[in-house]
Amino acid sequence: MNETINNILKRRSTRQYTTENVKHEDLELILEAAVNSPSAMNSQPWHFTVVNDQSILQEISDAAKEIGKNHPDKQMQAMANNPHLHLFYRAPVAILISCKDNVAEGLLSCAAATENILIAAQSLGLGSCWVQFVELLFATKNPIADSILKKLAIPEGYTFNHAVVLGHKASEVTTQKKLKSETITYLK
Repeated sequence: MNETINNILKRRSTRQYTTENVKHEDLELILEAAVNSPSAMNSQPWHFTVVNDQSILQEISDAAKEIGKNHPDKQMQAMANNPHLHLFYRAPVAILISCKDNVAEGLLSCAAATENILIAAQSLGLGSCWVQFVELLFATKNPIADSILKKLAIPEGYTFNHAVVLGHKASEVTTQKKLKSETITYLK
Protein backbone atom coordinates (compact mmCIF):
# COMPACT_ATOMS: atom_id res chain seq x y z
CA MET A 1 0.00 0.00 0.00
CA ASN A 2 1.14 3.54 -0.73
CA GLU A 3 2.80 5.22 2.31
CA THR A 4 0.52 8.29 2.28
CA ILE A 5 -2.67 6.20 2.23
CA ASN A 6 -1.23 3.95 4.93
CA ASN A 7 -0.60 6.97 7.22
CA ILE A 8 -4.12 8.25 6.63
CA LEU A 9 -5.67 4.86 7.43
CA LYS A 10 -3.53 4.29 10.55
CA ARG A 11 -3.97 7.76 12.06
CA ARG A 12 -5.98 7.83 15.29
CA SER A 13 -6.54 10.52 17.91
CA THR A 14 -3.98 10.13 20.68
CA ARG A 15 -4.92 11.18 24.19
CA GLN A 16 -1.98 9.82 26.18
CA TYR A 17 1.55 11.06 25.62
CA THR A 18 5.01 10.51 27.05
CA THR A 19 6.93 13.48 28.43
CA GLU A 20 9.47 13.29 25.58
CA ASN A 21 9.64 16.53 23.61
CA VAL A 22 8.90 16.68 19.90
CA LYS A 23 12.12 17.29 17.96
CA HIS A 24 12.31 20.78 16.48
CA GLU A 25 13.06 19.30 13.04
CA ASP A 26 9.86 17.23 13.19
CA LEU A 27 7.84 20.26 14.26
CA GLU A 28 9.27 22.26 11.34
CA LEU A 29 8.30 19.49 8.88
CA ILE A 30 4.77 19.36 10.32
CA LEU A 31 4.39 23.13 10.00
CA GLU A 32 5.75 23.00 6.46
CA ALA A 33 3.05 20.45 5.64
CA ALA A 34 0.46 22.79 7.20
CA VAL A 35 1.42 25.88 5.22
CA ASN A 36 1.46 23.84 1.99
CA SER A 37 -2.21 22.93 2.42
CA PRO A 38 -4.78 23.87 -0.18
CA SER A 39 -6.80 26.98 0.62
CA ALA A 40 -9.80 28.65 -0.98
CA MET A 41 -8.59 31.07 -3.66
CA ASN A 42 -5.05 30.53 -2.30
CA SER A 43 -5.98 32.77 0.65
CA GLN A 44 -3.73 30.91 3.13
CA PRO A 45 -5.81 32.39 5.99
CA TRP A 46 -4.08 30.54 8.83
CA HIS A 47 -1.81 31.50 11.66
CA PHE A 48 -0.12 28.83 13.78
CA THR A 49 0.93 29.49 17.36
CA VAL A 50 3.22 26.77 18.71
CA VAL A 51 2.99 26.40 22.49
CA ASN A 52 5.49 24.30 24.43
CA ASP A 53 4.89 26.14 27.70
CA GLN A 54 2.91 23.75 29.89
CA SER A 55 1.79 26.53 32.25
CA ILE A 56 0.07 28.36 29.36
CA LEU A 57 -1.60 25.14 28.19
CA GLN A 58 -2.78 24.46 31.75
CA GLU A 59 -4.16 28.00 32.04
CA ILE A 60 -6.09 27.63 28.78
CA SER A 61 -7.40 24.20 29.78
CA ASP A 62 -8.58 25.40 33.20
CA ALA A 63 -10.24 28.54 31.83
CA ALA A 64 -12.01 26.72 28.98
CA LYS A 65 -13.27 24.02 31.34
CA GLU A 66 -14.66 26.70 33.66
CA ILE A 67 -16.69 28.15 30.77
CA GLY A 68 -17.71 24.66 29.63
CA LYS A 69 -19.37 23.95 32.99
CA ASN A 70 -22.29 26.13 31.83
CA HIS A 71 -22.47 24.73 28.30
CA PRO A 72 -25.98 23.62 27.21
CA ASP A 73 -24.63 20.27 25.96
CA LYS A 74 -24.49 17.68 28.77
CA GLN A 75 -21.45 15.91 27.30
CA MET A 76 -19.51 19.18 27.23
CA GLN A 77 -20.55 19.85 30.82
CA ALA A 78 -19.35 16.40 31.86
CA MET A 79 -15.97 16.99 30.22
CA ALA A 80 -15.67 20.41 31.86
CA ASN A 81 -16.47 18.97 35.28
CA ASN A 82 -13.96 16.10 34.97
CA PRO A 83 -11.09 17.11 37.32
CA HIS A 84 -8.73 14.63 35.62
CA LEU A 85 -9.26 15.92 32.07
CA HIS A 86 -6.59 18.20 30.69
CA LEU A 87 -7.92 19.56 27.39
CA PHE A 88 -4.47 19.25 25.79
CA TYR A 89 -3.97 15.73 27.23
CA ARG A 90 -0.67 16.89 28.74
CA ALA A 91 0.97 16.62 25.33
CA PRO A 92 4.36 18.33 25.12
CA VAL A 93 3.27 20.74 22.37
CA ALA A 94 0.10 22.28 21.01
CA ILE A 95 -0.37 24.12 17.75
CA LEU A 96 -3.13 26.69 18.03
CA ILE A 97 -4.80 27.43 14.71
CA SER A 98 -6.26 30.87 14.13
CA CYS A 99 -8.09 32.00 11.02
CA LYS A 100 -7.88 35.36 9.32
CA ASP A 101 -11.15 37.24 9.79
CA ASN A 102 -13.51 37.82 6.88
CA VAL A 103 -11.83 35.41 4.45
CA ALA A 104 -14.12 33.36 2.22
CA GLU A 105 -14.05 29.72 3.33
CA GLY A 106 -11.29 30.52 5.82
CA LEU A 107 -12.31 27.90 8.36
CA LEU A 108 -12.42 25.21 5.67
CA SER A 109 -8.92 26.18 4.58
CA CYS A 110 -7.71 26.03 8.19
CA ALA A 111 -9.32 22.59 8.51
CA ALA A 112 -7.34 21.41 5.47
CA ALA A 113 -4.13 22.66 7.12
CA THR A 114 -5.11 20.86 10.31
CA GLU A 115 -5.57 17.60 8.43
CA ASN A 116 -2.09 18.02 6.95
CA ILE A 117 -0.72 18.49 10.49
CA LEU A 118 -2.41 15.28 11.67
CA ILE A 119 -1.17 13.20 8.73
CA ALA A 120 2.36 14.64 8.89
CA ALA A 121 2.54 13.81 12.61
CA GLN A 122 1.46 10.24 11.89
CA SER A 123 4.07 9.91 9.15
CA LEU A 124 6.76 10.91 11.67
CA GLY A 125 5.56 8.36 14.25
CA LEU A 126 3.96 11.00 16.48
CA GLY A 127 0.54 11.03 18.05
CA SER A 128 -1.87 13.90 17.57
CA CYS A 129 -5.37 15.00 18.48
CA TRP A 130 -7.59 17.77 17.11
CA VAL A 131 -8.86 19.79 20.09
CA GLN A 132 -11.94 21.96 19.60
CA PHE A 133 -13.16 22.36 23.21
CA VAL A 134 -10.73 25.22 23.97
CA GLU A 135 -12.51 27.38 21.40
CA LEU A 136 -15.18 27.95 24.08
CA LEU A 137 -12.73 30.15 25.97
CA PHE A 138 -12.17 32.54 23.08
CA ALA A 139 -15.70 32.49 21.66
CA THR A 140 -16.88 35.07 24.18
CA LYS A 141 -15.29 38.25 25.43
CA ASN A 142 -13.97 37.80 28.94
CA PRO A 143 -10.97 39.16 30.88
CA ILE A 144 -9.27 35.75 31.24
CA ALA A 145 -9.49 35.05 27.50
CA ASP A 146 -8.18 38.56 26.73
CA SER A 147 -5.22 38.02 29.05
CA ILE A 148 -4.38 34.65 27.50
CA LEU A 149 -4.75 36.01 23.95
CA LYS A 150 -2.13 38.67 24.76
CA LYS A 151 0.29 35.92 25.87
CA LEU A 152 -0.36 33.97 22.66
CA ALA A 153 0.42 36.98 20.47
CA ILE A 154 -2.13 35.98 17.83
CA PRO A 155 -1.96 38.69 15.17
CA GLU A 156 -4.71 41.26 14.96
CA GLY A 157 -7.34 40.30 12.41
CA TYR A 158 -7.13 36.59 13.27
CA THR A 159 -9.48 34.58 15.49
CA PHE A 160 -8.47 31.44 17.36
CA ASN A 161 -10.50 28.43 16.24
CA HIS A 162 -8.97 25.14 17.39
CA ALA A 163 -5.77 23.35 18.34
CA VAL A 164 -3.82 20.20 17.60
CA VAL A 165 -1.71 18.53 20.25
CA LEU A 166 1.39 16.54 19.32
CA GLY A 167 3.70 14.19 21.10
CA HIS A 168 5.11 10.72 21.42
CA LYS A 169 2.35 8.18 22.00
CA ALA A 170 2.29 6.57 25.46
CA SER A 171 0.93 3.47 23.72
CA GLU A 172 -0.15 2.52 20.23
CA VAL A 173 -3.83 3.03 19.53
CA THR A 174 -4.86 -0.05 17.61
CA THR A 175 -8.64 0.11 17.52
CA GLN A 176 -10.09 0.16 14.05
CA LYS A 177 -12.63 2.78 13.12
CA LYS A 178 -16.03 1.34 12.38
CA LEU A 179 -17.05 2.84 9.09
CA LYS A 180 -20.62 3.94 8.57
CA SER A 181 -21.80 2.26 5.41
CA GLU A 182 -24.35 4.98 4.64
CA THR A 183 -21.66 7.67 4.23
CA ILE A 184 -20.80 6.72 0.66
CA THR A 185 -23.07 6.67 -2.38
CA TYR A 186 -21.92 5.51 -5.80
CA LEU A 187 -23.78 6.64 -8.92
CA LYS A 188 -22.88 4.63 -12.01
